[in-house]
Amino acid sequence: MKKIVAILLALMLLSGCATKEKPAPTAASTTQPSSTTEPTQPSEQPPEDTPAAPQKAAVSEVVSCCFKEQVLPTDFEAYVGHFPAVEGKVYVDLMLRVRNTGETDIGAEDITGWFEYLDQRLAMQLELEKNVGDFENVDKQIHPGQTRTAHLFYTVDAAAAESEMVVHYTVLGESAEITVDDYVPPVLENKHPLSVGGTYTQEGEYTLEVLKCVTSDYIQATGAGAVKYYVQGYTVLDLVVKVYNEGAAGINHLEGYLVLDGQVQGAAEELEVNENTELESLTSDSVIAAGEEAVVHLWVAVPVGTDPAGQAMRLNIMDECFYCVPIA
Repeated sequence: MKKIVAILLALMLLSGCATKEKPAPTAASTTQPSSTTEPTQPSEQPPEDTPAAPQKAAVSEVVSCCFKEQVLPTDFEAYVGHFPAVEGKVYVDLMLRVRNTGETDIGAEDITGWFEYLDQRLAMQLELEKNVGDFENVDKQIHPGQTRTAHLFYTVDAAAAESEMVVHYTVLGESAEITVDDYVPPVLENKHPLSVGGTYTQEGEYTLEVLKCVTSDYIQATGAGAVKYYVQGYTVLDLVVKVYNEGAAGINHLEGYLVLDGQVQGAAEELEVNENTELESLTSDSVIAAGEEAVVHLWVAVPVGTDPAGQAMRLNIMDECFYCVPIA
């Protein structure tokens, strides 16, 4: 069972053309123009057509823009990386969801922001989330077809939270502005709800279909004659989803967990194999390839006597967060 660890990210904020003279006509050319019966040939070949440069395009939406004591990734319940509180300071944090609909990568030069404080114009730092619970340290690019959560932020004196402030931001040359709000702590309902039989589609990336979300004393694949896996002395919460990979790259991040008594309990993640009759552990090397689908179980075992009624199984896939309340 995975252990989700909180790691502090210590990142320092910083804060012509030439002309040619035509020769004068000679006496011979003015009194006796020359002529020819052969077609005139151009002195130079026309330039070959050059391919157009790859175009950048994106669709973006604001998730939030507010003052914060610390900057957390989307999965605020079980994060790995964050930007911690700074004494006497608050963050101005603009969160954007950016989908790359173009033909080439989108980088830091394409997503910018700034605001004014004490007559100073402060440029905001850009960070991209990685797998909803961390921040990207290496590949700070949004590749074609990807949807990523981007943060534009900077720290100011805590007193700034009492005043009105406006963030000016630009995505691929399109500029806008937004007023900074007070911070409202996120709740479970900020994540996408899932229900049995329901589907969720992230355009151009994947579709989730919820097959089961139950409490039981065993786990079982969905195929006819499937093996039953018992967990003696425990009650099992099992979320079963079918994942269709509609993107160009493999899906390699899918995890689940439960929160009981304020503690995060990581789920086991297993793939259905052998014509959906057996289960096999989903490892970090497992990938649902482009154009393929897989049935995945995310399950947590809790001791018998623990009442899991109403407890929601969390599911994270790529850069999205979901929850599903099991059916008893």
